[in-house]
Amino acid sequence: MTSKTTVEHVCAHCHHFNVWPLGKHASFPCGACGRLYRQLGSNRVLDTGEVREGFRLPSKAASAPKAEPPKLPVNLAPILAQLDAQIGLRNVKTQVMELTQLCLIQQARTKAGLGNANVSKHLVFTGAPGTGKTTVARIIGEIYHRIGLTRLPKVVETDRAGMVAAYVGQTALKTTERITEAMGGILFIDEAYSLHEQGNGFGKEAIDTLLKAMEDHRGDLCVIVAGYPDEMTRFIRSNPGLESRFNSFLHFDNYTASELCSILKKLAADSDYELEDKAMPLLQAHFSEELRRQGAQFSNGRYARNLFEKMITSQALRLGRHTGELSSRSLKAVNTEDVSQALRAICGKPYPACR
Repeated sequence: MTSKTTVEHVCAHCHHFNVWPLGKHASFPCGACGRLYRQLGSNRVLDTGEVREGFRLPSKAASAPKAEPPKLPVNLAPILAQLDAQIGLRNVKTQVMELTQLCLIQQARTKAGLGNANVSKHLVFTGAPGTGKTTVARIIGEIYHRIGLTRLPKVVETDRAGMVAAYVGQTALKTTERITEAMGGILFIDEAYSLHEQGNGFGKEAIDTLLKAMEDHRGDLCVIVAGYPDEMTRFIRSNPGLESRFNSFLHFDNYTASELCSILKKLAADSDYELEDKAMPLLQAHFSEELRRQGAQFSNGRYARNLFEKMITSQALRLGRHTGELSSRSLKAVNTEDVSQALRAICGKPYPACR
């Protein structure tokens, strides 16, 4: 058996494909941008966060054996940039890049006539509501299509209500409709654990129908299931067919208070509003308290959107008390008073007393 002598890696910053000689704890720069990576083993590298000054391209003597590296599809860079532009999600971004690299290397191995591990493209997303799971599923739908894992870039989103019927024999038909709709792309099932945990047995019929379709159309159907961490662990363990098909987990952490403030700023900017800087400490303190109080039940981005809508409602009520023409600047500005009123509305009592 020939031992592995090289490490293959796609740079997370410029997406250049690198092939380096294997050397545990050795460091090499990306051949395109000079980003410095440290090898941790035969298949792991660490981004040091540094760029080697005056780096040189690897010499022919140090280069890997001649092999045509898999070329990153030119249309993949924009969708990876879209992922990178998402607020927070640091661990998820890393895992998606690792998944993309794995798929590209597997394709390169196939081209070279080498055998491949049977890597499942089905995924489990765990995390609280509003942490970006649906957004990332759509991005993965594009990635899978652009690297040739799926025929189509579509993601069909559904949940228990979209798969389970009220009468015996109807659930299989309803589930099959969702599967047929997603064929060639991705079926994204939110709160998938409810198929197992909620009463009447019709959920089991949906699961059985789904598993059969995943087996019958294994090359033409990808499934992503999502929900709370504990519930999803029980869901996957509830059925050997689920355990054998879903072994890749991506966990979505709650956003931090600072990230939630950034989300609010982005919501405002996207709608031509401007948040007053003086209001940010108030929002930071409120998000910190809600994260502590609600924990895993906190709705993250959904909570931020709900708060934003109450803020612009408060602004509209404030401006409605003015007479005369309103300037563009005043129409855009959301001040501390608007934020305080919104927090009062969302808490049901004056803020900070709503703590």
